[in-house]
This record gives sequence, structure tokens and C-alpha cells, in this order.
Amino acid sequence: MTIKDDRSEQAAQLRQQAEDIVRVRKIAASPEGHESLSPQETRQMLHELRVHQIELEMQNEELRRTQAELDRARERYFDLYDLAPVGYCTISENGQIQEANLTAATQLSVTRRALVGRPFTRFILKEDLDIYYRHHKLLCETGARQVCELRMVKKGAAPFWARLEATAGQDADGAQMCRVVMSDIIERKLAEKEVQAVKTQMEFILGATKTGLDTIDAKFNIHYIDPEWKKVYGDYAGHKCYQYFMDRNTPCPDCGVVKALQTRSIVVTEKVLIKENSRPIQVTTIPFQNDAGEWLAAEVNVDITERKRGEERLRQANQDLKKAIELSNESAEQARKANAAKSEFLANMSHEIRTPLNGVIGMTGLLLEMDLNAEQHEYAQIAHISGEMLLTLINDILDFSKIEARKLELETLNFDLGTMLKNTADLLAPGAKEKGLDLVCQVEPNVPSFLRGDSRRLRQILVNLGSNAVKFTEKGEIAIRASLESEDERTATIRFSVRDTGMGIPANLQDILFSPFTQLDGSTTRKYGGTGLGLTISKQLAELMGGRIGVESKEGTGSTFWFTAVFEKPPAGPTSADENFAKIEGGGAMNRTVAKTARSENDKRKIRILVAEDNPVNQKVAQAMLKKMGLLSDVVANGQEAVNALQTFPYDLVLMDCQMPEMDGFEATRCIRNGASEVINPSIPIIAMTAATMQGDKEKCILAGMNDFIAKPVQKRELTELIDKIIF
Repeated sequence: MTIKDDRSEQAAQLRQQAEDIVRVRKIAASPEGHESLSPQETRQMLHELRVHQIELEMQNEELRRTQAELDRARERYFDLYDLAPVGYCTISENGQIQEANLTAATQLSVTRRALVGRPFTRFILKEDLDIYYRHHKLLCETGARQVCELRMVKKGAAPFWARLEATAGQDADGAQMCRVVMSDIIERKLAEKEVQAVKTQMEFILGATKTGLDTIDAKFNIHYIDPEWKKVYGDYAGHKCYQYFMDRNTPCPDCGVVKALQTRSIVVTEKVLIKENSRPIQVTTIPFQNDAGEWLAAEVNVDITERKRGEERLRQANQDLKKAIELSNESAEQARKANAAKSEFLANMSHEIRTPLNGVIGMTGLLLEMDLNAEQHEYAQIAHISGEMLLTLINDILDFSKIEARKLELETLNFDLGTMLKNTADLLAPGAKEKGLDLVCQVEPNVPSFLRGDSRRLRQILVNLGSNAVKFTEKGEIAIRASLESEDERTATIRFSVRDTGMGIPANLQDILFSPFTQLDGSTTRKYGGTGLGLTISKQLAELMGGRIGVESKEGTGSTFWFTAVFEKPPAGPTSADENFAKIEGGGAMNRTVAKTARSENDKRKIRILVAEDNPVNQKVAQAMLKKMGLLSDVVANGQEAVNALQTFPYDLVLMDCQMPEMDGFEATRCIRNGASEVINPSIPIIAMTAATMQGDKEKCILAGMNDFIAKPVQKRELTELIDKIIF
């Protein structure tokens, strides 16, 4: 009997006693009973009645508490039953599902209501039904617990592997039934599949790589050898490992088994199998304990024939590479010396050619400023233009050499785009005027006027393109245009174009225009001369400026050469000039005024310049140019004379040649700048006036203490601008 039944019986007994007391009380209240009970007996009976009433109420409260505990226990039971990690099903004798927990319904992706009353076999994969029927029959016949693994059908998904564990029993009515515990084993099946795949793969790899496995004890007895090795070496019974594998009578001197078992660590050795034509193997010996606690050594024997061949090939390749490196170093040293000799040759040739060119261009330039008759002026003009053409040729060759050697570097200086375009137009104007061409320069309003970059190289590209346009155009105009392609807070990308109305370029020749030494007409009867380096140099310069270059042309209608360049924006300052468009007809210069404070002739007469130059012709050129500028000058022939002169007279500026006898310009400059020098003004401005224009020559001058640099042949306009910048 349960606690609940026992307490119910006690409550019934108390209730019966209370009813008896009530009946007695009623009798006592009646006239007849009143006569038979004394007052004392009546009070006693009422007291007992109250006691029994209290006991009855206490029993009822206890019953309520017990019922609540039973309800909570039932809830916990059903929670554990429903939320168990496995599915539970109760199956009737005829195979119907009588009851199932929530986990079983979840495993089969159906509701619990959909499970109850349906055949359990409905949820088993058809191909696995024979497994279920076989174990169900054994359960019914023997009553012994049955376990099987099969695939269950899951609604809306692929079948899954489940482990069924069934026990026999009877329901409340005594009918036969069974309880089934259903576990999802898909993860285990996947793991087993993966293990089997790895096992199959390892067996294949071991066979393909000629890897042998064996197990040996401390006495060199073989406990196991894999079948592949057994095919080669035969039965190992009664043989020691050194006899079986190495055909020896004593253990191997460097036996890995001994070392591994002594140190209890993995040992790797290499051996040569005599019985297999000295096949090399790598033996990895791994110590381990068997179930009996005995220490054994497992050997993994890997064929390393190919590795040994590879090592030999690598050793030979290393030797060949070492020889190749030595030859390469010798070639590199020879190339370095050749390159140095080439650079030295170019520098010397540039210097030697520029020195007389300075005299030719300088003197013809001064001659053209004199009062000549038409014939004299024509001859002087021809000589001057020839000298400038030779200078352009030299500059192109030097630039191309620098580009080839990757030694061409750009400067980053502030410049005014409008002023730079004016200077470019001034250079192109005489040629355009001579052929009767209009020269037009246009700068779009949104183009920044003040930029940071290499204006000298930018002008070089524009002059190259503009000179070609003038050369190949017989009538019409040349238009130079600058427009803004893109910009951000720090940089601006400017697009420049040079358009002409010349003869145009055939489409099949446009791709080779920017190749070195390439001309549209390379025959001996060509009309136009040139080296074919101008466009190549322009392309390289544009790319160094972060841009690109191209051409648009149609034969017979003219060409447009364009390029882009990226420039930095200087800190906030003046905006672009008012005049963004200017037209130059008949080759006139761009009409843009650059304001300068006029200096009186009296101011100029006070300036005296010392020229340090050893070449007599260049001495005369320099003095003549300075005289034309209204400046006084004295000449010395070497650096020592320059130092002596500065000790006796307070000159305002020195034009210093760099290569002079006795003391060159560099040493003279260092001597002048020396604080212990006896010169009157150690800080006097010094301008290098030299024919040395190779990479690093300008930096060498600045490092020596000079203030600026001008290359020979010296142009009067450039010299004037430089002196104005430094002195005034």
C-alpha cells in the first residue's frame, strides 16, 4: 500500500469517529439523550469532537502537500523523459507506437502526435527492415535485450544512422510490449567512415612509397613484419633483425632499436639494404610498451632512393650554381667597370663638347645682338641654331643614358605653371614664327597655378612635343593645352596636350613612336632629321612623374600628343593667374607680364662679379654676357687665383668653373667657405658654371658649398635670371 492510500484510510477513520461523535451529540441534544448525559460528559464529548476535527484538518493539509509533491515529481519525470538525449518509444505487440518522448519526435522530424498509433517500421529505411525484423524476432523468442544499428527515415531530410536498444515487457493490461531506446549515431558513423578512409589511404601510401613496418624487441627478435616486406625477405621466424634485413652476424653498430629502447625516445637513422641492391632507407624507431608491459621498438622504414638522388642532384646543382655565381660576379664586376667607364666617358665627352659649344653658342648669341647686315645675321643665326641642335643632341643622349642606367631622378620644387608655360612658348616661338605658324597656349580655369614638382623636366617634355609639332607642320597652328584630370587634397593630376595641323601619323606606325631611335622615315632621303630619342625620353619622364603618354592622329589632318603628370600641391598661397588663355600669332611669346622691380643702371654698375674660368674663349663669353647685362667683371684662370682675388676685393658674386688647373672649383669653394679663410666675404654667393652635367654633379657642387648651378653652354637669359635671383 502506498503512503497516499495509508493516509486516506487514516482520514476515513477520523471522519468516521467524527460522525459517531456528532450522532452522540445529537442524541445528547434530544430530550431523551439529555436526560442520560451529565454536563461533565457533554463537555468531554465536545472536547473530543474538537480534537478530532483538528486532527482531521491536519491530515487534510498533509494530504494536500503530498499531492503537490507528487505533481512536481511527475512533472520532473516527464521533463527528464521528454528532454532525454535519446529517444524513447513504447511499441505494442502488433508493432504500433503507443508512446514516444519529445526527443524521438525531434529525431524523426515529426510531432509526437504523428508518432503515436503509427507502425514503428514506417520510420525504418526499407533496405534495413530485415535487420529490425531479425532482432525483433529474437526479442520475442528469448526476451533478451537486443541491440542493432540501422538507418531511420527522417521527414524532409536524408536518412540517419541510429542505434536501437530494445527490452521486452508488459503493459498495465498484461499485453506484450517492448521499450526502444533510439540513439543518433550519425557522428560516430562519419568518424568511422573517416577512419576507414584514412586507413585505406595510409595503406595505399605505405605501399606506394615502399614504406615497411616491423616490430622488434630488446633482444633483436622480430615480432611483426608487414606483408610487403615479407614478400621480399621471406619468413622471419628464428631470425634476428640484423640477420634478416642486413645479412649480418652481429647487431648493427648504429642500431636505432638499442638507442630508442635505452633513451625511451624516437631515433631516426639511415641504412642501406644489402639484399635490395643497396637500396637506401630512413628508419624511424619508436619505442612503446605492449599490453604485457614489455618495451618494444616499432620501425618505420621509408625508401629514400629518390631523396638521395635528389640530394646528389642538388649538390651538383649547388656546385654549378656556385660556379655560375662566380662567373656572374665576374660579369657583374666587368659590367660595373664597363658602366663606370661608359659614365666616365660620357661625362668627359659631355664636358669636352660643352666647353667649345659654350663658346660657339655664347659668341653667336652675342653676335646676333650686334648690328649686322642681313647676310651676316643669317650666317650667325645658322651657326647659333646649329650649336643649339648639337646641344639638344648631346642632352638627349645623356638623358637616354641616365634612363637606361635608372639614374634619372626628378626634383621637387615649387613652380608657377603659367610661368613655366610662358617659358616653353618663348622657346618654341622662333621656330613657329619662321614657318608662319600660330602658337596657342591654353590653361583651363580650374587648373592649379602653383604646384610642386620638376618643372624643368616638364618643360623638356613640352618642348620635345612642341618642337616635333613645329617640325612636322607646314601651315596652321600649334596648340598647347593644360587641363585638370583629377585632384585630391594633396595632389593634382594635370593633362597636357600638344596639337598640330601637320601631316599626321599612319595608324600602323603609332605604336612604335615611343621606341628608342625610331623615326617615321628612316631612309637616307628623309626630309626631317633627329635622333629618334625625344619621344622615348618624354615617355620615361611622364612615367617618372606618375603619368602616361599617348598620341591621337589621323593621316593628313594632324596629331595630338598628350601626357599626364602628378604634382604635389604646395601650402595655401596665391591662386592661379588672371590670364588662363593666351594666343601667340606668328610665333610671338605668350602675353603674360611677370612683375619685377626695375633696377637702375646705377645699381648694376655697383655689382662686380668674379669669373673663375680657365678656357680663354669661355672667359670672353662670360665677360661679354655680363657686360651686356650691365655688370662689371674680372677674370681669373684657376681656383687659387679666385681665392687670392677674393682676399683683396669685395666681389658680389663668383661664377666658378669646376674643372681648372692647380686648384679646381670644388677645392676653391671649400677654401672660401672655410672660417679660417682670409677672404673678405666667406659667404659670398658662388654659382657653379660647368660643363659637368651628369647625375650627381649638381649635388656635388651644392655639397662643396656653392649656392647654385648653371650648365654650359650658358644661355644669357638663364644666367640673367639666376643672377637676379641670387643678388637682387
